[in-house]
Amino acid sequence: MRAAIEAGTARFRAVLMTASAMILGMVPMATGYSQNAPLGRAVIGGLLVATVFTLSFVPCVYAMIYSRRTAEQKGLAS
Repeated sequence: MRAAIEAGTARFRAVLMTASAMILGMVPMATGYSQNAPLGRAVIGGLLVATVFTLSFVPCVYAMIYSRRTAEQKGLAS
């Protein structure tokens, strides 16, 4: 569990920098009046959702699974 927390804090900056660079790169495409504007908006929305899930949802699910598995192992060992 400690390793997951340390990995999350170590990768937090890299994930945010990568996502923000891609989002900022898509802004001109999303704000334009071309046929590709909806595609740019969809990519930005997907990146925002994926970043939030990567930084919050995935570690929470991992923690729940890990704690359940640890509880089951302690229950079986007793």
